[in-house]
Amino acid sequence: MLKRMSLIFICSLILLASCDTFSSNPNNQINEMSNQQLVGLKPVVKKLFMEHLKNEEKQTVPIDSRIINFIVHDDIKIFKNDENTFFIVDYDTLPASKDFVVAGGGELNEDGWVKNRELYVDVQKSDGEYQIKSLSSGP
Repeated sequence: MLKRMSLIFICSLILLASCDTFSSNPNNQINEMSNQQLVGLKPVVKKLFMEHLKNEEKQTVPIDSRIINFIVHDDIKIFKNDENTFFIVDYDTLPASKDFVVAGGGELNEDGWVKNRELYVDVQKSDGEYQIKSLSSGP
C-alpha cells in the first residue's frame, strides 16, 4: 500500500511539473520546434508581419508613424534562447510624412525610404492559428 501511494505521489509530481513548464511559457510550443519546423514557419511569419505593416498604412495611424509602402525581405533569421524563439525580420518602409520618426533602427535615404530596418518577431499559436505575440528591437 505504501509503495502504491508513493508511486501515485511521484506520478502526480511529474504531471504537475510538466504542466507548470507549459503554463509558465505559452511560447514553449514554438521553442520546442525543430530547426526544420521553424524554417517552415518563416512564410507564416512573413505573412503575419506584412499584415502588421498593412495596419501601419491606415489613416487612423498618426501621420508621424504612418507608412505608405513597405518591403519585407525574404531572408528571415531565427534566434533561439532558453525561453523564446524569435524570427528576425528585415524590412524597408516608405513614411507617409517627412515628420516620420525613425525609431528602432534603419537609415533614412534620400528617396524617402527607411532602409535596413529590423524587428524581432515572437509568434504563438492560439486556437490553431499563429499570431504575433510581440515585436521588439532585440530579444
